[in-house]
Amino acid sequence: MKRPVAMLVTGGERLLGSGQPSENVVRDVISLAVAWAKAGVDIVQIREAWLSDRGLVELVRLTVDRLSSFDTKVIVNDRPDIALSANADGIHLKDEPLVIERVRPYWPRDWLVGRSVHDVNGVNEIRGTGYIDYILAGTVKSTPSKPGRMTLGFHGLKKIAAATEIPVLGIGGLEFTDSLNVAKTTASGVAGVRLFMNGAKLSDEERSRQVEQCRHVFDSNMQKFER
Repeated sequence: MKRPVAMLVTGGERLLGSGQPSENVVRDVISLAVAWAKAGVDIVQIREAWLSDRGLVELVRLTVDRLSSFDTKVIVNDRPDIALSANADGIHLKDEPLVIERVRPYWPRDWLVGRSVHDVNGVNEIRGTGYIDYILAGTVKSTPSKPGRMTLGFHGLKKIAAATEIPVLGIGGLEFTDSLNVAKTTASGVAGVRLFMNGAKLSDEERSRQVEQCRHVFDSNMQKFER
């Protein structure tokens, strides 16, 4: 796929915490994924650990089906078994020790495989494997969902982006207005939960405009970097 610029990480637990019934949360997560796919996001990462395995498979299957007419890839957080069962486009791995070389050959060749990292050491663990398609680096800025967690800042994000040729997406406390600062680190794009979950309040035009402006910032910066 093209270099990813925008990734929606689903956050149904936020909706569940507000007292919504689980069936409504699933419906809203799918609807939001469709809305942002229509706006042009590159990847939807489904991360709903609160669901049962059966419920998670159904959610992923429905999302894959609803997004089949878009270019958006649907991947599953840390559950290759669910991703396989639901015909997803790939898997996102946590920042944990894993000999990727031993397990990657058992997954579909065309799968999109991502990995979270929190520092340059995480990048070093996967350097040269050839099995990771993108890196998710965070937490960039403080976020209400992870109070007290040490943040990378844009300087830390720059160190990670400089340590690898794999596309890096920044995550954690980011807004679309941070796109230029993220692009200046030579990272490839932005990801988030709150960043996109709040998009339910926006019109289709507003969502599309935000993604287009974000893509323009990163594309323009990449052209400058490649000169």
